[in-house]
Amino acid sequence: ELTAFIGIAPKVTNSIIAGNTAPTHPDCSGDVNSAYDLIGNGTGCLGPSAAKHDIVGVAPAVIDAKLGALTQNGGPVPTRALLAGSPAINAGNPATPGSGGNACAAIDQRGAARPAGGRCDIGAFEVTTACVAGGNTVCLNHGRFKVTATWRRGNTTSPAQGVTLSDESGFFYFAAQGNL
Repeated sequence: ELTAFIGIAPKVTNSIIAGNTAPTHPDCSGDVNSAYDLIGNGTGCLGPSAAKHDIVGVAPAVIDAKLGALTQNGGPVPTRALLAGSPAINAGNPATPGSGGNACAAIDQRGAARPAGGRCDIGAFEVTTACVAGGNTVCLNHGRFKVTATWRRGNTTSPAQGVTLSDESGFFYFAAQGNL
């Protein structure tokens, strides 16, 4: 139980907690102060509800968040993209992003502006058609061009690291910064 460990219910907003594999209560157990969350299997979780704008599944009807693999989707760190049909798309708090309280952050984990649609997406990833530079992605000409690169050695494929120099130029390095 979370409350036994920290003494108060943790506050979770605009977040995805889904797809975990613990044998019991895989996604949540105990008290949670929630709003605008997607909880795949809320069995054992106290607090999240439709009245708080949460999307909560319970066994055996767990909710598939429809997340992509952890990979470079632009930005400084790998993320899990929301796939088509994800219930998290446009389901975040409708307040102005970054306005405080339970509002979504103004940018997602990659640095993409929110919202890209009518409302924020729940979680760390905002579905957008805008180019998001970082990782193995370089955006050129005001985002009009998106260039990504990977490299392969034998059977191993890895993302290159992109560096934007200006709106019209950039480069990639492979394995180490000296390998341009």
